[in-house]
Amino acid sequence: MDSWFSFETSSLSFGFSYVGRDEKINPADFNFEDPKFDELTNSFAGRFNFSHDAFYISSEYNFKSEDAVLILQNNTISNEFVKPGSALLLNMGYSKMGLGIDATFRRMENMGFFTERVPEYYGIEQTSLSFNDKIMNYVPALTKQHHSNLANIYVYQAQNRVDFPTPSITKAGEIGGQIDVFYNFKKGTILGGKYGTKVGVNLASWYNLKGKFTYFDPEPDYETDFLGSSDKYFSDYNIEVFKKISDKWHTGFVYINQYYNKRFIEGGSLVKTNIFSAEATYSFTNTRSLRFLGEHMWADADKKNWAGATLEFNINSRFSCYVWNIYNYGNDNPELRHNYYNVGGSYRKGASRIGINYGRQRGGLVCVGGVCRMVPESTGLSLSVNTSF
Repeated sequence: MDSWFSFETSSLSFGFSYVGRDEKINPADFNFEDPKFDELTNSFAGRFNFSHDAFYISSEYNFKSEDAVLILQNNTISNEFVKPGSALLLNMGYSKMGLGIDATFRRMENMGFFTERVPEYYGIEQTSLSFNDKIMNYVPALTKQHHSNLANIYVYQAQNRVDFPTPSITKAGEIGGQIDVFYNFKKGTILGGKYGTKVGVNLASWYNLKGKFTYFDPEPDYETDFLGSSDKYFSDYNIEVFKKISDKWHTGFVYINQYYNKRFIEGGSLVKTNIFSAEATYSFTNTRSLRFLGEHMWADADKKNWAGATLEFNINSRFSCYVWNIYNYGNDNPELRHNYYNVGGSYRKGASRIGINYGRQRGGLVCVGGVCRMVPESTGLSLSVNTSF
């Protein structure tokens, strides 16, 4: 829209999307003859982006027409549990030399959207949802992506679906947000020193939607408040400081405070953690460096305390190798105080990368790039090849 309004220092754009899923309904499969929902489920989205000088704002609203809600407990649908879905996303920020502020708000209600209303069984008590299969909408968690191993044990996954596992745990979606603040202290100042100092603060909190929930009496139902919140799912408050102390040495320090309501997210107990990590990188040349990372987690429940360390050697711009280990020394069960080790390396050439590693994978919820799934504990060899063209 810039040319329409002859903008010079501003930018404005609009967008619209539509997704329709048409799935025939066989009433005999669900014990009802007159469906109260259509075979075609329509989903619409409208969005805009605006920026002016150092300020920007964008928003998107999604609406999904009425459809039968998947009842996860018995993997079926009911003709009496039919609801629409919606999602609202708002992002704004300000950026100039040395300072960046970014804030995000999101509210989602009943936005589970699948290629089949009833997931397919893949073995005992596992369906296509267990493997993120046949899911139409990719919904990442809006929290900071940490690069340390211990900070990724209790990782939030977006709660976009309706789920009534017990009378005391009834969910229809999520509401919350996060804010990022970045600041670079200039060289020559008290906190900047000779080389400057980079500081980042991230605050993220997510909650269940507030409303009235009916637990199978005789059918599940709910009515939510648009801006209300109730049970807290997750919070992650963290600060990181990166400091160059010489031409050869770079250091970094991170503190993280987490609140992980495992009872609501995956089943289990409430976990509160404090995580501290420190790292140092020594550069031999522009392409050869050695990096060390030490980290510790204090947790008050579940598997309790962890400690870990990583050593990474970048031989040149193409070859690198690493070894790391995390140890669950605080587990209340001495037989489960395992070391989860990993050793590997990679080779890069142009847009291609080949990596190989051997190690022990901890079990539980594992998230990569906002996509989460449950994995069993395992030990083995992994080989990956990535290229782009």
